[in-house]
Amino acid sequence: MHEIFIHIEGKGIVNYTAWNDFLKEIKEHDGHYVVKIEPRKKRTLSQNSYYWGVVIPIIKDGLRENGFDEVKAADDVHIILKSTFLKKQIINHKTGEFLEVTGNTSGLTTKEFNAFIEEVGKWASEYLGVYLPAPGQQSFLNLQ
Repeated sequence: MHEIFIHIEGKGIVNYTAWNDFLKEIKEHDGHYVVKIEPRKKRTLSQNSYYWGVVIPIIKDGLRENGFDEVKAADDVHIILKSTFLKKQIINHKTGEFLEVTGNTSGLTTKEFNAFIEEVGKWASEYLGVYLPAPGQQSFLNLQ
């Protein structure tokens, strides 16, 4: 399956080269294809706020409590989560070799971002022994 993302602005395709490359590639293979076009809804501001305001601090504390003392900043945690859950392989179709790259949360759709958070929550529970409250779920902080 091949998937591309196009950006339309002012009734024109902004990244026309990607669209054109896709068309050239598909013409090389005989057959019948389904081309599905749907709007891509990026993650919401509330998802982003939950991630940076709830998920990241809890994971940071969990990592530090489990001996990862070098994890000091929110960005450290963000990098760890991206490299753990958003890896993908870019395959060289001529040689079979691949490059492993880390994806970015900013390009995730609302659905993809929810799946990412769910995976992070399971990992945090199993690996770190910490619990991520659901968005909107009230938590209490014991200051003693």
